[in-house]
Formats: sequence, C-alpha cells, structure tokens
Amino acid sequence: MEATLRSKVVVICGKANSGKSTLIRTFFGRKGVIAKGKIVRKVVRGRQIFAVGDTSPQEQNEFCKVSEVRKDIQKRLDLCDEQSGGKDYILILPFTIARKNGRNDMPNTDCIQKPIEWLRNSYKVKVVYLRKMDYADIMMRSLADQEIQSVEGEKSRQTKELREIISAL
Repeated sequence: MEATLRSKVVVICGKANSGKSTLIRTFFGRKGVIAKGKIVRKVVRGRQIFAVGDTSPQEQNEFCKVSEVRKDIQKRLDLCDEQSGGKDYILILPFTIARKNGRNDMPNTDCIQKPIEWLRNSYKVKVVYLRKMDYADIMMRSLADQEIQSVEGEKSRQTKELREIISAL
C-alpha cells in the first residue's frame, strides 16, 4: 500500500441491498452495472474521484476472509494510483456490513473493522453508513415524538427508555 495520507477513501457501508451500488452508479452517472475491476472516474471541483466496480470487496470473496478483502481493496487502490497520474484522489469503496442468511443479518465485524483500520494506516478514511429505511420508517420519523432503537438483546435498555418516557408525561 502506497503511503499517501493526501489521497482519501470514502467507505460506503450498508447491509445487503441497501443501495450502495445504486448510489455509486448514480454518482458517476452510470445506468448499468460497473463491472468488477472496471475503473470509473469523475472530477468534482478539480478532485479526481474513482470507483473500481460497484460491488463490495466482501462480496467478491467467501464472506468473509479479511486477507482476501485486503487483496481486493489493494487491487482497487493500485488501479487508482495508476490512473491518477500521481495526483491525489478519492476512492469510493462500497462495503457490505452484513449479508442475509435466512431471516437474520450476519455481520462479520473483523471483515468490516480490520480492513478499515488497515486503510487508515495510509489513507484518510471517511466511513458513511447507508441506512436503508422504508416508507414506514420515514413516516414515523416525522410523526414520532421520540424513538427507541430496537436492537436484539437490549430489551432491558428499551424497557428503561419506555419507563423514562412514561415518567416524563
């Protein structure tokens, strides 16, 4: 990995089917799939912005071998280094944070955190979470006075928050 804290990586994180690929395609003005290994470039305010394919490194390998994900990311960085002409650039990198496995989302924290930590050794990294919300989520966000996050295994926290809401009435 070429040590260059001046080049940057924007990591778009989201669950499977959250719209990461669509966001990247739309940003680059593409209608169809950006094939694996194909580099696309856009210049915004004099800054070179690249994407290499529109699929996550984790999707290219068995979910999830950290060493294989790093190799995939390194290939993308090498392509950007080559295409940038030695100038600073921004790489947009999609990251799948969980895959569907039956009814459950199966996150693999090593496969998310370790590659990002590795990238931060040589690049300025900005992690963006693309959270997929449906119409009911959007409607309730504007209608609700308060929100309690529903996370499996946190029933006592949720109960405490509900007690606090009721106590404040």
